[in-house]
Amino acid sequence: MIRRRTVFVWTTAFLILSFFIMPSAFADLINDGSFENTPSSWEQYFQSACAVPAIGNWSTLPGAPPNFDGQQSLWLGGSCTNGIVRNNGARQTLDLAPDAALLSFWFNPIVGGPDPQNNDQIVAAIDQDSVWSLNVDGINTPTGWNNVIVDINQFADQTISLSFEMQHDNDNDFVSIFLDYVEILHPAITVNQEITTSPVLPGESFTVDITLENSGDILLENIATANTTFNSCSRSAGSLPDLAPGATFTYSCTIPSAVENMENDITASATATEIAYPVVASQNIVVPLTNLMLSIEVSPDDVSVTEGDSILLSVSITNNGNAGLTNVQIATTPNIGCTF
Repeated sequence: MIRRRTVFVWTTAFLILSFFIMPSAFADLINDGSFENTPSSWEQYFQSACAVPAIGNWSTLPGAPPNFDGQQSLWLGGSCTNGIVRNNGARQTLDLAPDAALLSFWFNPIVGGPDPQNNDQIVAAIDQDSVWSLNVDGINTPTGWNNVIVDINQFADQTISLSFEMQHDNDNDFVSIFLDYVEILHPAITVNQEITTSPVLPGESFTVDITLENSGDILLENIATANTTFNSCSRSAGSLPDLAPGATFTYSCTIPSAVENMENDITASATATEIAYPVVASQNIVVPLTNLMLSIEVSPDDVSVTEGDSILLSVSITNNGNAGLTNVQIATTPNIGCTF
């Protein structure tokens, strides 16, 4: 067991080492979400006399964890060479998208032994208000890299100040927290109905294709659909496959009888991540009912002639429906020469 008082004590040698860390090319998550940029987009701040920069490659230090992603991470906590407990943090201003819903990050606590006061904690805050915190006591603290996901939907479409900091209590015990891979997630689902039967005739059955798409950036689970009219198209959670970002799934259902002015509202729902964050989408469709109507008119409708004389009749056919007609025929009984 590494003793608490000797874990990650800052020395001048460590400071010199940090100046020679080379930045690596990395696709930023949120403005340097993996702490790879040099200079970093994060502003560091300090709440104790131990004001030492904390973004770097600490994986080579004794007892430190490997970086979760890339070559650098954020080191919160620890102490300085003369035993000063180190309270520090990093923050930056972000413009959140209208569909921003979740804050995700990874942390790894390193604790040398139990803390009697049990008040050392890591805090994630938005606009200086805590949205997540965890007491790190050396007993129940999770080990290794741990993912945290926080619902921040109430801050969507706003400019925020996001910060992470270590808050030690008043004793001389301290912990070190390593933080990496900060993301803002945007879970979303899209649903679409398409009637594939053509034409749709009154009283006849027709087929509907339902397409679900993960239009967000995180896996969707527990997908379900509910319908107001097309009851056979509803599916319960667990009966549909999970969808990775960008993935689609289509299934078909049959409606037994088409009626006039028929329409359907479908609602698709799903959850994202272990906190079961809900996402919902809906769509309306009106059934394009095909009416087949044909009228015939003969003129004159009444005539008096001498037996044996010829009669000239005018026959007019009109398509009164909303679909084109083919193979149109005219027949008379008896056949008086007007059969076509």
